[in-house]
Amino acid sequence: MKKGERYENPYLTEVIVRINFSTILALSGNNESAAEDFRKNIFEQYPIALLKKNHEVNIGLNIQSDGFNQINQRDKIIWEFKNKEDNKKIELSDSYVLLTYTKEAYTNFRYLLQDIILILDALKKYSPINPHLLQLRYINQLSGKSIEELTKYINKPYFNEEIIDLNGKDTFVQNLSRLTITEGKYLLNTQYGLFNPGYPNPNFEKNYILDFDCSFYNIESMNQINEELKEMNYFIWKQFQLAITDKLKKEMKGELDE
Repeated sequence: MKKGERYENPYLTEVIVRINFSTILALSGNNESAAEDFRKNIFEQYPIALLKKNHEVNIGLNIQSDGFNQINQRDKIIWEFKNKEDNKKIELSDSYVLLTYTKEAYTNFRYLLQDIILILDALKKYSPINPHLLQLRYINQLSGKSIEELTKYINKPYFNEEIIDLNGKDTFVQNLSRLTITEGKYLLNTQYGLFNPGYPNPNFEKNYILDFDCSFYNIESMNQINEELKEMNYFIWKQFQLAITDKLKKEMKGELDE
């Protein structure tokens, strides 16, 4: 996460950047080729293009008559662009753009930032764009770890001690907690605990997750995004360092003795 710091064996499974903006009219109709200029700008890095449609229903409420007076329906086009390795993806709609890296794709924050710059350049064709939400999310997952190991890897308050009593019981499905903190203009929601991939079936191995989701709601310009992401990345990094023990840091750096 932090510049100059790299773990050789990270437990990072996904990194996501999302930018929400006011509706881009050029992308809001039923024209499947409306994102062609965007596609051309990112084609070298993201040559695989897919198209999907989401059916949206918007219901208007008439306060005076205490009833519904308008129902609007439409098929919303979403364009998907993937790299050749199929481990990085850009999703574009008329109201947001989403960049997703899998564990295999993410090596350093500066490369993620390069892709954001690529996306912002490709969006210039649709200017002016009015952003209103920026999100940066890191999802970490420790699989195959015993409760005893987790107590040596995760610091309080990111380890819920209720897990110790619940784990192993036939009725235990999962245990997830949420911590929300702020730093200046940034809001950080952290979800942590034992996640059950087979929810609600209790008969699945639970994996510990540490999911940092940082948001900035008052963004005013697309020109702010790069610098804001750097600050958000550093905010997440500091909390990640507080959440994990020196033992886990050494393991991820490949420094633990056999």
